[in-house]
Amino acid sequence: MLPTLVFPCSSEAETDGKQDSGWLYLGKPMSHWVADLHGKAPRDPEFLEMEQYWVLANFGQAAVPHLIDAMREPWNVDALVQLEFLGSTETVQQVAQAVRHPHEWIRCGALQVLFGLQFKRFLQPEITAALRDALPIVAEAARESEPALVRQTAERFVQEYGPILDPAFPLPSQDWEAEDSRLRRAAVERVARLRCRPEEVAALVKAKLRDPDASVRWAAAGVLSSLEPDHPDIVPLVIEAVIRREHGSLHAFRGVQRIVSAALPVLQEALRDPDPRTRASIVNALGWSKSPTVLPFLIEMQKDESAMVRRRVINSLNLLDAPEIVPCLMRALGDGDCEVREETIRVIRRQRALRREILQGLIGVLDSGSEVARVAAALTVDALGQEGQDAWPALRENLDNSDPRVRLAAILVLARNEPGPDGVVPRTSERDAFSAPPFTESRLKALLRFGQRIEAIVAKLTNGLKPVSSRALSAGLVKLLGPLAAPALPRLISLLEDTSLAEPGSIQDAIANIGSAAVGPLVELLEHTDLRVRNRAIKTLGLMGFRAAAAVPKLVERLAGGSLSERILATEALGNIGPAAASAVPAFRAALGNRDLAVLRETMDALGKMKRWGEPAVAALVRLLDAPSLTATIKWQVVRALRGIGPAATTALLACLGHRDPLVRASAARELGGRGPWARDVVPALMVSLQDPDAGVRASAAESLGSMAAAAHCAAPGLRRLLDDWCDIVREKAQKAIEAVQAARRLQAAGGPDNVSTGLTSRSDC
Repeated sequence: MLPTLVFPCSSEAETDGKQDSGWLYLGKPMSHWVADLHGKAPRDPEFLEMEQYWVLANFGQAAVPHLIDAMREPWNVDALVQLEFLGSTETVQQVAQAVRHPHEWIRCGALQVLFGLQFKRFLQPEITAALRDALPIVAEAARESEPALVRQTAERFVQEYGPILDPAFPLPSQDWEAEDSRLRRAAVERVARLRCRPEEVAALVKAKLRDPDASVRWAAAGVLSSLEPDHPDIVPLVIEAVIRREHGSLHAFRGVQRIVSAALPVLQEALRDPDPRTRASIVNALGWSKSPTVLPFLIEMQKDESAMVRRRVINSLNLLDAPEIVPCLMRALGDGDCEVREETIRVIRRQRALRREILQGLIGVLDSGSEVARVAAALTVDALGQEGQDAWPALRENLDNSDPRVRLAAILVLARNEPGPDGVVPRTSERDAFSAPPFTESRLKALLRFGQRIEAIVAKLTNGLKPVSSRALSAGLVKLLGPLAAPALPRLISLLEDTSLAEPGSIQDAIANIGSAAVGPLVELLEHTDLRVRNRAIKTLGLMGFRAAAAVPKLVERLAGGSLSERILATEALGNIGPAAASAVPAFRAALGNRDLAVLRETMDALGKMKRWGEPAVAALVRLLDAPSLTATIKWQVVRALRGIGPAATTALLACLGHRDPLVRASAARELGGRGPWARDVVPALMVSLQDPDAGVRASAAESLGSMAAAAHCAAPGLRRLLDDWCDIVREKAQKAIEAVQAARRLQAAGGPDNVSTGLTSRSDC
């Protein structure tokens, strides 16, 4: 039974501080962020350059009524996404009640959120029961005639997910007889996604094989091909749709090779149709068969007078994936139509399985093909990158070709791909190298391979940092040079100090990629008088990761004496530096008592990155799980931090399996998965969790046991019992785990590697 939800009106959504849960985010209570969601809160300059996405979701269930109220603004994506992100059983219950809200857009938004939460079941199976309980409310909306958008969305949800959530739930069928053919086709396509009640589905679909609209008949035939592949109406309908060009592709059909083989005599005759669009449609269908029997017809159609037909031939050849297609592709490189050649290059690039045969063909074209074919072959080698290096010698032979187009193509491809082409490709002058704009990434790489002086390149890029129009591009190219761009550092630092620069991200990335040479100047900026500059410097040090280890003492100082934004950014930076910043762990442990959710999130993320050096904070992390009104997001991050700390936190994670909160138990069961020295203690505990009353815990335990299958053979009986679980996600996870255990047994029986790494070396260890 779903609880009744009292919705706040829009004025009540602007709560005062008394209604807040006591948690803060970036120093502001929930009421501030509710006003911000409605665009009525001033932005704090201190946090302008810090990410402020999905803030309300951090406040947990207390934010749900306000997010629902925000959906009265049409398609408020921010509210929709945050409700999906929260995704707890309580959220599902409240969103389901919102389907009955008097405001039309809130009802539409609530249904959209339920769609998103349905997909989230695979990560959080525990919400399945709440979604199943919500079905009657959604079905009630599906029976309403107005508003149409609410009815159609509700009917789509029930039709797609009703039988999955509750196999006995009746299917709605209003759209099956709708006047709009698009609605009828959508109804057929939705029913195709059902994985149950095939007889009922087949009966519905067969009736649509006689629909007056061709697209509906096509969709019905596609669905029926997976239910009754030998139904006599499928092949004639496919022939009719292909010849009349009333279809898209055959990807929705099953047994396409058999269908096309049966239709081949009629389609072969229709290849003589005077309309090139009909011939192209038939060629497309032949390709979808993926059968070598159609190759002679495709080879013949390569001579078609229509470039559109020849392009479809190339696409169809790509679907065959057989060595016999290579000569056809090589011929197409010399096609008189440039679009055919371009399509051929794209197809060759995708054909990884035939790479050896294709390279031999390209070498042949470069040796004896026409000028047009040689240029196309050179461009194809360029598209293959390093995988095309076997063809580089043949490209060098074309440096002396009499046709200037061939020579130019060979020069450009070798310059971009071949390392150290000195002596083969003529060096460009410095003046020529920089004369023509724009100065792009590919041009930079070519100049470096040509042997241009790095000083000249850096000077050019540094000059490009001055104009606003070229600043982002130049900064991106400086980033590519990495430590070689150190001479540009003074200019980059001066830009970082320029507070009029609205988006410093590209500058920060460029500085961070320079490496250790940038640490000193950035540490000096930590004493800057402007808070925004200090924040930018801290953020940049964090982007450098372990290379900023020399800055750890100064960053730790910011944890104690900096502003709120400095403390949050310094925590993030120290976490990115990793174990080299272990001296910050005592400060992190103290920060776990903070009431600011942004501080807590960054602190737990940083502790997880400290690995075993985070052990001193394990007890404080565990105590945090029992904090009153702790949000689900923070609980999940606590468990993830314990996993990051590693074996030192194994005991704590095992204790979490008995926590009163099912979300904590499920998170712990999921994080205990994987191989490692924990298996001796972990497997028995996870076997107990297979019997947990919460579906999410059972699913997570099954998934983790499957991830260390060689050590989990004794869990097989418990896993088999889950094959009859009421929750489909639990059944799916259990089945996969059983298959993994069986595969591990076969490997061990065949003399494969033992499971020393798991800590279990014999069956007796279970």
